[in-house]
Amino acid sequence: MFEVTMPKLGLTMKEGKVVTWYKKEGERVEKDEPLLAVETEKITNDVGSPVAGIVKKIIAQEDTVVPVTETVALIEEAGVVESADEPEDRGDERKPLGKMKQVVETPSVKNRVSPLALKIAKDHNIDLSEIKGTGLGGMITKNDVLKLVGSTVQVPSEQVPSEIEVTETVEMSLPRRKTAQRLAQMHRETPHVTLTTFIDFTDIVKIRNRLKEMIEKKIGKKLTFTHLIAKAVSMALKEFQDINSRLDENKISRIKDINLGIAVDVEEGLVVPVVKNAGEMSLNELVTRVSELMDKARNKNLALDDITGGTFTISNLGTFGVDAFTPLINPPECAILGIGKILKRAWVVNEQIEIRPIATFSLTFDHRIVDGAQAARFLQRIKEILENPKEDFK
Repeated sequence: MFEVTMPKLGLTMKEGKVVTWYKKEGERVEKDEPLLAVETEKITNDVGSPVAGIVKKIIAQEDTVVPVTETVALIEEAGVVESADEPEDRGDERKPLGKMKQVVETPSVKNRVSPLALKIAKDHNIDLSEIKGTGLGGMITKNDVLKLVGSTVQVPSEQVPSEIEVTETVEMSLPRRKTAQRLAQMHRETPHVTLTTFIDFTDIVKIRNRLKEMIEKKIGKKLTFTHLIAKAVSMALKEFQDINSRLDENKISRIKDINLGIAVDVEEGLVVPVVKNAGEMSLNELVTRVSELMDKARNKNLALDDITGGTFTISNLGTFGVDAFTPLINPPECAILGIGKILKRAWVVNEQIEIRPIATFSLTFDHRIVDGAQAARFLQRIKEILENPKEDFK
């Protein structure tokens, strides 16, 4: 019997969530045929079967989080018949079946019990594992416990929480949970500072209008403002190495390659594909790669390499009508640029009021690595490139 284990899909991966089983118990699976989908803290990947055979037992059910290398299923290999009591010793790296260890623990009862129900149960020495909850998602409520101890039990009014109506309780996905943990830790440990400036898009609008038809004919991709902003940011990062760096304990590591993360909103939440070596790309190359990564993100086809190794992130919420916002740094990077909506505003130009397309750019940076003046100069450089594009976007 072959034990299928939770694969290690990345250097930092410690656990994975079983999202979908493509095979049921008793069904045949071929070697390398997709067997299950695994969700890590970054992406969801299909995992192929390591052997051909019959799926004898699924140990880790869907929506179960399992540590790496732990058993998730058993496959009886094609042409191999084994005894469950005395497994054959094949002398290879497979673990003997012996007494199968249950690796997926039942969720703690505490996680399925309201605080008040838990207190009443403790006061009356009631075993909660014997109670079937009638609350949302099977939660054990105070009424479920009171049925066992009798309705005469008095519950002090000050212990009764105010009742609220919950329409739905949804478990956080593993990527969202890990992202929340990283961002919360980053916000606690990192002195965030945000600088904001207005950028006049008059000339960059002209550049886009002039180039978009030509680029679409040449590479089959639509030129967007995100592409042009990514180009400007890549150019500015070449001049400001400290922005393209990270903190390793008490040392600042300046990174040679400019790997630009582009935040993309997908059905499951935010994902940040990374354009590797963006600083060395022409505008056409950048448009092609950014477009490819965004398509992969929306089609759930991102590989692990597509979302790792970022050195700086761009988050454009202008397409959602957001005027301005304060972005949070994507660790271990030291800065992130937030882009608001391009709005027509009354703008003073040469002592005259004109209507100009203006966008708000917000740069959040790690003050342990970058000083305010240095961050301001970097933001000013992006502004200069976008307001005076000249030959920069060839």
